[in-house]
Parts: sequence; structure tokens; C-alpha cells
Amino acid sequence: MKRLLFILFALQSIASYGQMFSITVKDAATKISLQGASVTILDKDSAFVDSCQMITINMGDRKKYFYASRIEGSSPYYYIQCEKKGYLSQLVKVDAADDIKPEPIMLKRAPRTLREATVTATKVMMVMKGDTIVYNADAFELAEGSMLDQLISRLPGVKLNAGGVITVNGNRVSNLLIDGKDFFNGDANVALENLPAYMVKNVKSYQKAPDNAYLTRKDNKPHADDPWVIDVTLKKEYHQGWIANAEVGGGTKDKYLGRVFGTYFSDRARVSFYGNANNTNSNQRAGTDGKWENEDAMMGENTLQKGGIFASFYGGKNSERPIRFTTTLEASHDKEINESRGNFVSFFESGNIFGKSMSLNKSHNYNFNWNGMLSIPTSFAYIHLDQYLTYASTSSNGTQQSVQGNQPLPNEWTNVVEGMVNDYTDLNHDKIHSLNYSAMLNATVKLPNDKNLGVNFAANYNTATDKMASLYSLLTQGADPTSDFRNRYDHNKQSNYQLLGSIGYVLIEKEHGNMFHKLYATYNIDHRHQQGNRKYYRFDRLGGDWALPDRKHLGQLPSTTDSLALATDWANTYKTTTSQTMHTAELRYLLMKDGLNFYAALPMAFTRNVIDDLRMKDQQRHIVKHYQWLQPSFSLSFKNIKMSGSIAHTAPQMNLLLDVTDDSNPLFITKGNTTLKPTNIYNATLGYTLNKTKHAQNLNAEWGYSAQQNAVGQARYYDAETGVTTSMAQNINGNWQTHVTVGYACSLDKKQKWTFDVSATETFQNSVDFQQTSLMQTSVKSEVKNWFMQGNVALAYHCKLFNATLKSAVDWQHATSKLTGFQTINSINHLYTFTNQWSLPWNMVIDTDLTYYVRSGYADHSMNSGEWIWNMAVAKRMLKSKALSLKLSGHDILAQRRSIVRTLNAQGRTETWHNVVPRYFMLSLVYHFSKSPRKE
Repeated sequence: MKRLLFILFALQSIASYGQMFSITVKDAATKISLQGASVTILDKDSAFVDSCQMITINMGDRKKYFYASRIEGSSPYYYIQCEKKGYLSQLVKVDAADDIKPEPIMLKRAPRTLREATVTATKVMMVMKGDTIVYNADAFELAEGSMLDQLISRLPGVKLNAGGVITVNGNRVSNLLIDGKDFFNGDANVALENLPAYMVKNVKSYQKAPDNAYLTRKDNKPHADDPWVIDVTLKKEYHQGWIANAEVGGGTKDKYLGRVFGTYFSDRARVSFYGNANNTNSNQRAGTDGKWENEDAMMGENTLQKGGIFASFYGGKNSERPIRFTTTLEASHDKEINESRGNFVSFFESGNIFGKSMSLNKSHNYNFNWNGMLSIPTSFAYIHLDQYLTYASTSSNGTQQSVQGNQPLPNEWTNVVEGMVNDYTDLNHDKIHSLNYSAMLNATVKLPNDKNLGVNFAANYNTATDKMASLYSLLTQGADPTSDFRNRYDHNKQSNYQLLGSIGYVLIEKEHGNMFHKLYATYNIDHRHQQGNRKYYRFDRLGGDWALPDRKHLGQLPSTTDSLALATDWANTYKTTTSQTMHTAELRYLLMKDGLNFYAALPMAFTRNVIDDLRMKDQQRHIVKHYQWLQPSFSLSFKNIKMSGSIAHTAPQMNLLLDVTDDSNPLFITKGNTTLKPTNIYNATLGYTLNKTKHAQNLNAEWGYSAQQNAVGQARYYDAETGVTTSMAQNINGNWQTHVTVGYACSLDKKQKWTFDVSATETFQNSVDFQQTSLMQTSVKSEVKNWFMQGNVALAYHCKLFNATLKSAVDWQHATSKLTGFQTINSINHLYTFTNQWSLPWNMVIDTDLTYYVRSGYADHSMNSGEWIWNMAVAKRMLKSKALSLKLSGHDILAQRRSIVRTLNAQGRTETWHNVVPRYFMLSLVYHFSKSPRKE
């Protein structure tokens, strides 16, 4: 009886904060209360609102069950949908009220003889709640064992890109939250790859108001400039418990994979850890969405060991705004082998320069990262402290070879070919160490008369050391061939610090009916100080063995100070100190009314830049620059339409303003330019987004434009006899680009098993730079017009036993120029992908993708090719819980994968091949574990 009174009292208390549903479901024949029913609340448009929770009451020797939920809705009436296995579904209409207690819903048992037809209710995929998109996870039929990434990739309007980057209707998501809380410091990949999809109740996408909004905003609602987030809400039975998974495997060609993940979560704490060791470049598996992997992720061969731990704790008396403490600690080591071969063409008015290159680089990288965050909200103040500590170390050995000439070169490498200008080889060893620490303190204090004051401080310190040794051999052809050998040692030390402070105050904040507007002022100060010390040595000048291209001398240093002094290249040895102090006064205005959101910022910046440079022991240079500029920006959204615009300014790098010459690279000499001007950047966007619950339709379109005035280009003086390029930074105009993007996604049938997705982006880029040769002493503009078009079409079918996707993509580039010798580029890449995930009898699962990738239009015909890429995994689930799986997987089964990257701008074109992970097969054992200590 006491428990009954407590539950009734709690329900009454909850009901005072919204509409309370108390629903009893009974067997129509026996009139006994049913447990385990699915009770869903729908609004007047049959859109999903919430799922009810079953509550058990002990009534002496028997139990009573009913279903409860609290919502905050504005619908005049609702539908209650009841489902239970073995019973016919029931849909009941109820009028809105503070306390909704309809008559008991009677479910009739389904006749056993009706096998020809099955009555099922379609679950709504998504619904709009104001500006928040809510996706009902139960509406997406996923294969057993699916993780969060497979659910996220199925959401209409959501794109899951390489590296865990998520976009919603074209808006980049800044953070992935679990139950509204941070998870692994915002690292989306950890949650995407390790959180089981069956734990998810719904997924929300919205613009998140800052944590101090309860002090700075009367309505605590998000504004137009707030970041977008994905918020994953777990089912109530998983609000506390353990999750763990592990995988270990070995394969052909010495490939191996081992990973482990575990997390404990509750309303007050969350602790997670993970470990990962593999030499397969990543935890690759056969895809389920038909998406081609980003080529950058496939470059090189990588052996990785990485681990991390994350902990967050929530305390205090206020459960809505608890005190939060989070910390993350990660460490990693990876060994990379990167090999590349490339062709390049440099555009010149007097004739193009052609080249080929090869490189091989092997490196070891160590990284250590720590982050700690403390957030203390009170009724009169909000305090937030963030700290970061990062250490990184890299050791690498590399070999580079390049040849260039005044006519196309053969594919085969030879010592001397007709038309060759020069050929060089460089053996190098590099060691880099860096340490970074930063801290940020944000405080908001409530003042009388509903005013508040915001104060922010930040500090950052960084130090880095780079020691590179190089054996460089250059052969120059021509009438008088020459050779140049250099035993180089380059020692760079840099240290810098940054101090920031800001203060903000609300000038006007008023609300009239449904209109709200706010005007506030801020002042910011940003001071940066950087010191660089470079010591550059030419040990070949010491003669003897130091002047021989013998690898055993690579990285060796003379034993005496006098020898170091004799080998010092004083022209390229310097000590440079730069500092920048920027004061910014800014006005910001916000207007919100009837779905209209307008935001404008008007910052005025005053900057003082200083550089001091010491070279040749006694050549001192001192430059001071003052800049003042206005950088306005605005954003406007009304219902489904959004637009924005901005004007920004960037000062030229101070080291480019020095009147010095750097010839440490004999083939590429750089000079400073004391007359460089700031660059002005103009941006504008216009977008349209439409989401409809019916057929889960999503439409988004965007137009964008950007232009640069006084962009910094490179004026180049090329010596056709020696192949030496002398470069100087100069301002140039004419660089601009515009793009149009359109996307549409929907489900095609009432049961939402078929989905369709199409998107296209058209981009025009006007690329302008300088080009120059020894025959022309004046700068000449090099202008290239680029048209890019990317299109994707995907058709997918999803059910619990079978998931398949068919996708086609096209990437087209058309480039023209009036330059002499420029060959019009008209290249097109096609992609056709079929993916399939099939659950078979005997607890077997097949996961496969087959892709045909076609390249055409490349200058090097060997790069024009067609490739079949086939990955496949077959898994057998074992144990009664199916928690253990034995999996056989094959990567690039047909052994046709290649990685080619093409770039083109006003100065030239490059086409580069990179090594990739070769074909392999792997047998692995996978274990998934989850435990919830309390059953709802």
C-alpha cells in the first residue's frame, strides 16, 4: 500500500509539469492487466510523440500493470497505439488534458488461423518538435548486432562522413551527446563504433543552447548561431548498466586486429575505456550504406596501438543543472609507411614544365592527450574550466626523387632522358617533439535587474623542436651539366604563447508578446607571442667524408664547435620573434519573432603586428604593422529558409614581409615582399530545408558564394635552363567560387522498408595565380576555370533479416584556360556500389559490399582504369545470448584497390598514386556484453 501511495504521489507531482498519461491494457476476454505491451503516443497527425513506460504495482498476492508517460505537447487530441505479440493492435483517440486516464484498452487475441494477412502498425520514422528533429529508433529495422553508426547512417537528412563527421541537412554537427551529456570529449567515432543500436530510444537533432543560457536567456532557447548537435536518448532500461565488446583476429599477410571497449553509465556517472591495436589502417568492415570510403583514409599502411579512458561525474542538488566533471586520457603509437608516385605539370606562358616524382617515408608517431573539464552552475553564476595537455613525438626516414623537363616524360625512370632539365634525390631523417598546454575559464555572473556579465580568460603555451638531416643530390642537364651535393642539417626551435580575455554585457533585452530582441556588447583582447630559432648547417662544406653521399653520415654532427661554426649557413640561419595584439569591440543583436531568427554581429578590430628578425649574425630587421577593420556578419532564418553573409579580413604573415631570401632548397628559392596587403574575404549563403513526417521526406538546398580580394598568390620566376624556381608572395585578385547543392531523401512505401536518396553539388571555381619564366620579367596572371559536379543516387531496402543498398555516384571536372599549352581537362569518375547485410538461418550473417570504380580523363593514361572492390564478412553467432561471434572477413578480395589523388589550380596539375593496404583475409572472434542492473 505504501508503494502504491508513493507511485501515485510521484505521478501526481510529475503531471503538474506536463500532460500525464496513465493507461491500463487488459485482455479483452479475461480482463486481466497485460504486461509487456508496446504503448505509443501519437499526435493528431499520427506522428510519434513518446513511448509509455510499464509500471508494476504489487497488490497483495497479485500484480497490476499500467503504462505511464509525461509529455509537453500542444496537440488538441492524441492517439494511443497498443501492441502486444499474440494480440490485435488497438488505436484509441483521447482528448488532450493535464491528466489523461482513458478507459482500459481491451486487446483481443489474434486468431491463430489467419496466416494469410498480418496486421501491423507503421512506426513513424521522424517527427518535428518545434525546431528539433526526433527520429524514432524503433522505426528503423536494423540487422541484429548493429551499432550506432548503422542507425545514424539510416536517418533521413543525416550524412555520416569519413572520420565520424556528421551533417544534418548540410549543417555540421559539433558534438554527439548521449542522453544530453558529453561522451568521450565529443569523439563521435567511439560512440558510433561501440554503442549497440538496440539500446537507443530516439535520436534528436537540434541547435544546442550554451550551458549558461539559464542566466543569459530568459527563454533558455537556442539561437540562430548556436551549434548543431546529435543527441542519442537511451531506452530507460539502459540508463544504468555496463556495455562491453571485444574483438581479436589474425589474417593473411601478417594482418591482425585487437580491440576492446567498455563503459559504465548511470544518471550520476559515466566511465568508459577503449583499446585498439591493428595493422589494417582502421577497424574496416563491409559497409551497409553504399558509401565509398574517403580516399585519404586508404593512403599508406598503418600499424596502430591506441587506448583511452573517459570519466564524467554529475553531482549537486539541482538535477537539471548538475555540477559536472569530465576527464579524458588517450595515448597512441602508430607506424606509417607511405609510398607515392606522381606526375605534375606547371603552367607557364612560354611553355609548360613536366615532372615526375617518387617518395617513400617511414615514420613512428607517439601521442599523448589529456583533457579535464569542470562546470559549476549556481543560481547566480556559471563557471566553466577547460584544460588540455598534448605531447607528440615523430621520428621518420624518407627518400624522395624527382625529375622535371620541358616536355612530357616517359613512365619509366631513367637517369637521363630527352628534354630533362634536372633530377634530384633526397635522403632524410626527421625528429619532431612538441608540447602544448591550454586552459580556458568562462564565467557568467547574474546582476540585478535581470542583467548578467560574462567574463572569459584563456591561455595557451606551445613548444616544438624539429631536427632534420638530409643528403641531397641534384643533377642539372643542359649545355653545361652540373651536380650539387648537400649534406644538410636543419635545427628549428619554436615556442609561443597566447593570452586571451573577453567581457560581455547585455545592453538591451526585451520581450513583447511573441517578439524577443537582445543587444549586447563585448570586448576582446588577444595577445600572441612566437619565437623561432633556426640553425641551418651545410656539413658538405667541411670537405672529406662530409661531402660524400654516404647514408652512414646521415644525421651525424661534427664533434667540435669550430666545425659547426664553419658549416653554418648564416644566410638561412636566423632568430625571429613575432607578436600580435588585437583589440576587438563588438555589438551583437538578436531578434526572434514568429519563427523569424535574425542575428547580426558588428566587430571592430584594432591589430598591432611586430616582427624582429636577426640574420647573418648582425642583420637586424624590425617591422611594425597596424590594421583596423570592420568585420560584419549576419544570419537570418525564417521557417524553412536560411541565409547568412560575412566580411572578414586577414593580415599577411609577418615573415612574408621580410626583405630576405631563403635558398636552403636549391630548386625553390623564396623571397619576402614588404608591400603585401591584407586579404578581404566575402561569403554568402542561402539555404532551404523541408522535413515532412509523411514518408520521412527530407529536402535541402543551398547556394553559396565566396570571393577574395588581395589574395596572397605566388609570383614565380622559372629558369628553364636549371629548373630553379624563385618565388615571391604577391597580392592578386580574381579568385572566387560559387556552388549549388540539392538533396532529397524519403521512404517509398508505407512500411518504410524502401528508401531513396539523391543529392547533387555543382561548383564553379575561378582560380587565379601568377606564373612567370626567365623569358618574361613581368608577372603574368594564370587563370583556370574549373567546373565540378558531384552526384549521388541511392536506393535501399531494409528489414531485420535483409539490408541492401544500390548506389551510383559521379564526380566530374571540366577545366579550361587561355594559357598557352594548357590542355582542357574533362575527367569523370563513376562509382557503382552494391552492399548487402543478410541474416541467415543457423545464426549466420553475411556482410558484403561490391564497388566498381571507373576513372577517366587523366593525363597519365595508366591512371585511367576500372576497379572492382569487393569486401566481405561472414559471421556465426554463438551462445544462447548470441553475444559471441566467429567472423571471417576479406578485404579487397579481388586485389584491385588503388588510391589516386588529383589536384588542379592556376599554377598546375598533379596526379599522385599512393600505396594502400593490400588484399588480406582475417578470422576474428567478437564478443558483446551488456548488463542492466535494474529492470523497468
